[in-house]
Amino acid sequence: MRPAILLPVLAAMLAGCGHRAPATATPRQATSRPAPAAEAARKAATSDAAPSDSRGPAPAAEPSAAILWRVVSVHDGDTLTVLDDRKVQHKVRLAGIDAPELRQAFGTKARERLAAMTMGKAVAVLGDERDRFGRTVARIEVEGQDINKAMVAAGMAWHFKRYSTDATLAEIEAEARAARRGLWGDPEAVPPWEWRAGEKARKAATREPAGR
Repeated sequence: MRPAILLPVLAAMLAGCGHRAPATATPRQATSRPAPAAEAARKAATSDAAPSDSRGPAPAAEPSAAILWRVVSVHDGDTLTVLDDRKVQHKVRLAGIDAPELRQAFGTKARERLAAMTMGKAVAVLGDERDRFGRTVARIEVEGQDINKAMVAAGMAWHFKRYSTDATLAEIEAEARAARRGLWGDPEAVPPWEWRAGEKARKAATREPAGR
């Protein structure tokens, strides 16, 4: 009779041990692996990335803040002379473009277009590089209008790719060409740099001694 009494007692003890094991394992699992969302929120709160991003890029200078000089003469479709605030004259070559020379087709029209947009007006001269002729190479703006781009858009100048990689100027030239505006109405329009090279070769040939 004694073994029969011990069996129920032993079964009750084993059942009690089986219920306690999961209760001790569950808290360990909860504390060893924090919830991903809570961890991400904690990192975001302690990170110093937000303050640096909130600053953003420095604001661009307003066009009105530029020093305005007055145009006193227009030489051709990409060169003019301005008078500064000290009454000193500066010859300015429009950066990134090349207009037809005066003796080329559309050369006079290009000069007239540039004069119409700038002559006697206050302009912002944006740039201070110098070319080999001592001219200032710059962008010109009149009341916020980019004159360099306006000349190309009107079909009065080429994008001068030899000295400019401005993708916007290239796009503007392509649009003017497709619309056949200005000089692009002539399918045989000669780029001014090619025209100048031809003139230089012609002058060199005329200077050669007779018989050569």
